Amino acid sequence: MEEDCKKRAPRRAPGLARTPELQENQMIGLAMQLARKKLEDGTASSQMIVHFLQLGTEKARLERVKLASEAQLAEAKAEAMRAMQTSEQVTNDALAAFRRYRGTDFVPEDEADDYVLYDD
Repeated sequence: MEEDCKKRAPRRAPGLARTPELQENQMIGLAMQLARKKLEDGTASSQMIVHFLQLGTEKARLERVKLASEAQLAEAKAEAMRAMQTSEQVTNDALAAFRRYRGTDFVPEDEADDYVLYDD
């Protein structure tokens, strides 16, 4: 009798997730398990059936591909902007180094009157 109780003992629910993202993933997993069970035993609502049918359409697949492509494009644009900023900084640093090597610093024309030039 004791062995039967061990076999029928319900599974313990997993512990509470530590972050909101993990909690959300845990809840989604539980909902998917319940949906699967209802679909398998024939007790799923018509809304649930239609939902999963729509997920399997070609249109839904193309939308997922489009979203993934848009995310890649956004990441590529962000990377290009970071590279451009880095390139600009390297260029500015190189120009400043050349000015120092030459022995003169660039003085904008509107500030030229503020500097006194000495002739040796």
